[in-house]
Amino acid sequence: MIPHGALHQVIDISASQGHIVPTSVAERQGVFYVGNLNLFPIDPQWARVQAIAKGDFDDDTHFAPGFLPGHGYHIVSSRAGFTAVVAVHFGPDGLLYALELSDAPGFPTPGAGKVVRVKHSGEIEEVVTQLNVPTGMTFGPDGRLYISDFGAVPAPTFGVGRILRFDIPPGW
Repeated sequence: MIPHGALHQVIDISASQGHIVPTSVAERQGVFYVGNLNLFPIDPQWARVQAIAKGDFDDDTHFAPGFLPGHGYHIVSSRAGFTAVVAVHFGPDGLLYALELSDAPGFPTPGAGKVVRVKHSGEIEEVVTQLNVPTGMTFGPDGRLYISDFGAVPAPTFGVGRILRFDIPPGW
């Protein structure tokens, strides 16, 4: 229950995409970018980030690099090439960043997590690698990238979670 508002479904992603496990959403100029974990076992490069929008766009100025314009509250663009996305955010450079739990085939593998970004050319570039089953990220007010590492470890594994800080050079 939302105490001071109303709950409204904007879109049912599963109606057209099936069981892709949406995990995170970021917004830029009225367009929502939804990352997905995809199915297990992990199949590298098959997860997507989908752009969801409402309204008519007659140019691509509202969209992040690598995504195309569309119309209405529906999936207007979908970008493949990601693996097990657990978080998406826009960086200080305006590019979309995705945190991948693990890019190893099979099941989540420590040391195989990474952060990638979509460059203006549409290329997906690795920014941080060798993460250990990370589960969240954000950009701080200082412009640095903060990542929760060892976020998806078995319950009895106490004392291994950590927050990592990275200075990320702007991408183009």
